[in-house]
Amino acid sequence: MGSRLEGDVSKQAVELKILGMTSASCAVSVDRGLRRVDGVESARVNIAIQRALVTFDSALVDAAQLIQRVRDTGYDVRVERIILPIGGMTCAACVATRPVTRPY
Repeated sequence: MGSRLEGDVSKQAVELKILGMTSASCAVSVDRGLRRVDGVESARVNIAIQRALVTFDSALVDAAQLIQRVRDTGYDVRVERIILPIGGMTCAACVATRPVTRPY
């Protein structure tokens, strides 16, 4: 999902690739929408690179909710699902039970 920030287990940051922004006004709309989500600590939207960096409390909100908020604002987020073949695991303790999905 995102990267964990040092010091707080539930605090994470994720970079979202925003689609459809054409002006500074668009960036402000996305920024405001993200900041209004409970659990979002900060949101910085950059129109030049079409990305949003969001810091949030994963105990209160997840990346899927952030993506939905961007979509509710009238824009979209590029999302990819990546499947990685991993070898060499020899026991159940090696296996993570939760799939990882990263928005890009």
